[in-house]
Amino acid sequence: MTIHFSIDDVVKAFRYLTKNCPASIFDVRLFGKLREWHREFGLIVSLYCFNEIDDFTLSQIPEKYMEDFRASCDWLKIGFHGKCGNYPFKHEVDYITGFESVEQAISQLGAGKTNILRLHSWQATQSQKKFLFEKGIKILLYPNEGIEYDNNDAFYDGIITHWRTRVWFEKIELINEKSLCIGMERIVAFTHERCFEYEAQKIEKALKIWKGEGYGWHLSFH
Repeated sequence: MTIHFSIDDVVKAFRYLTKNCPASIFDVRLFGKLREWHREFGLIVSLYCFNEIDDFTLSQIPEKYMEDFRASCDWLKIGFHGKCGNYPFKHEVDYITGFESVEQAISQLGAGKTNILRLHSWQATQSQKKFLFEKGIKILLYPNEGIEYDNNDAFYDGIITHWRTRVWFEKIELINEKSLCIGMERIVAFTHERCFEYEAQKIEKALKIWKGEGYGWHLSFH
């Protein structure tokens, strides 16, 4: 039994890192808390990133943080989410340059990559999916509702496999076995960067329960 946990819309933590230049990435609250959870619960997390916000792009992250990212590449994964937050991925005409810019930034930092993505506003066109598949993306994470999934919470559209996202922390009031989908073979869960501080206590409680129930963590899809 496995958990895929991710955080969407990540860019502000990278901008803070770049603008304020702390000694370590783990001096930033988001990264520090994730490392704490990795050490306590074995967490593996994917950060789905925008390439740019205002006057900042991921390419500006200082090389001084390469050691931190490289040392954490087995559990701290970074992936493309969208070029920016202005348009859904499906409507983004510059999705190719956006994707390639994020991939280049990940490579320059020596950070961990993932071949499982959740795109901004979830969906993609068939041509966009073909592009992503050719770039090595194996799985797209899709919404909990409105899609006809099979018994394994997945569907295949002839290009790429899609997994159902079961747990959206902002939409959960009570953390219990039902809301955490205990008993399912694969659970896909996420939150957003802007909600992280508010949701942190719920997430930590969920991680403790999942670990106690014997769940492991997804690295990538092979």
